Amino acid sequence: MRGDEKRVRQILINLLGNAVRYTDAGSITLRASYLRETATFEIADTGIGIAPEQVERLFQPFERGNPLRQDSGLGLGLTITRMLTALMGGELSMKSEQGRGSVFQLRLFLSEVRVPQAVVHVEHDIIGYHGPRRRVLVVDDHIEHRKVLAGMLEPLGFEILMASNGQEALSQVSLHNPDLILMDLSMPQLDGWQTARLIRRSVGSKAPIIVISANAFVDGASVAADCSDYLPKPVHAPVLLDKIRQHLGLDWLRRDAAATTSTAAGLPLNALHALQQQASLGYVRGVLELLDQLERDLPAAAAQLHELRQLARRFQLNELGQRLDQAMNNEIQTPMEDTHASN
Repeated sequence: MRGDEKRVRQILINLLGNAVRYTDAGSITLRASYLRETATFEIADTGIGIAPEQVERLFQPFERGNPLRQDSGLGLGLTITRMLTALMGGELSMKSEQGRGSVFQLRLFLSEVRVPQAVVHVEHDIIGYHGPRRRVLVVDDHIEHRKVLAGMLEPLGFEILMASNGQEALSQVSLHNPDLILMDLSMPQLDGWQTARLIRRSVGSKAPIIVISANAFVDGASVAADCSDYLPKPVHAPVLLDKIRQHLGLDWLRRDAAATTSTAAGLPLNALHALQQQASLGYVRGVLELLDQLERDLPAAAAQLHELRQLARRFQLNELGQRLDQAMNNEIQTPMEDTHASN
């Protein structure tokens, strides 16, 4: 189908984020269907819900689902979501029952692509960078957002600092002098613009500040003078990494496609078996501990072990298992080939 990917993504992220925020237990379900060029999405949760007569007010600016809950947002998420839906000519509705949960239904007219062209989203092949370790401060009042960004960057060798509000950010910049700052805009007390201004003028940091926001009214042209760049939420890893490369002047280390089949070649067979056992159980910590031990015992294999470690840290256990299997098969077959050669 054909549509505005950025807006559809933002609408769904807003609705799913709302469901997560107000669901303490149970489940959140996303359903999607497509019929007669109309896409229908349903987001159902088992959260706190709301009385039916109160549903409409949720779409008003600065309203929140439950004023008694701790919620640092501005109450604009559903307002922006409905506005984006209207801009796309769609329809957003909600059914809710207090104490039992809510169901949002989004209907969008998305024309069918008659002769589709292949669109391949290739995962980035970056495994690290040259030079000294860089320190990145992630500022966001939602812990889930901070963890997502940390999960993207830590496996590449960045040291990650975190702050949940503007005051914490100022403290972290003063104490640790980060090389780069990723700054959310919507935060309590000090918003992202105010925090950036204080970082520049009070703390004196010149670190690049990349604004990261789900606000539909913010774009690269409106970034304040105190900030260096802008990224919309949700963040796409390749775009974020390209921004980081630009602002820090990095030279990436990339996975050698030709060497992927032999990443684990040459490692002892018993070590390969042990790693495969831990990977098959999904025990990432066990895999990492074994790799650490191997690196101490086999310092010459550091480059191979580094790439296996990156796969484990990214939870790419299927690919890790395939490489270990291939290495074990090679180890088993090589002696047989040598025997035939000697005969």
